[in-house]
Amino acid sequence: MSAAKGVPDAAIPIGRPIANSDARLLDGDAESIPVGRRGTLYVGGAGLARGYLDRLALTSERFVPRFGQSRQSERAYDTGDVAAWRRESVIDFHGRRDHQVKLRGFRIELGEIEAALSAQPGVRECVRWCVRMSRARSGSWPTSSATPGRPRPRPS
Repeated sequence: MSAAKGVPDAAIPIGRPIANSDARLLDGDAESIPVGRRGTLYVGGAGLARGYLDRLALTSERFVPRFGQSRQSERAYDTGDVAAWRRESVIDFHGRRDHQVKLRGFRIELGEIEAALSAQPGVRECVRWCVRMSRARSGSWPTSSATPGRPRPRPS
């Protein structure tokens, strides 16, 4: 069941790896998982980027040695996507491990929006979410709500 609205999780088929690429679904111990079980999607291959521009810590966190192999030249990218293999070798997307959303092709951390709002003078608390608009309006929009008042003291 989905945490939101109590509806069953709907798997979204995302297909198979393209030529010269590889995809693996691994559990928390970096072990391959069987068909039908959910795990984290890792991708690798000829088209994999070298890393994030000027973000070495994030690059080392997300670009990992390829599926447990020791050669550093072969890396895989930890997508953060939760997925499962079907018997016919198609990958089904089941959501994210984190609170990241994709908006018009850009990945957005909703926690960063909440942190920026909370840092504003006069904001006591806030909440953030992403609203899917109708097809006529096209797309999703980050939305937030802030409670005016004195800010809560920050832990030191």
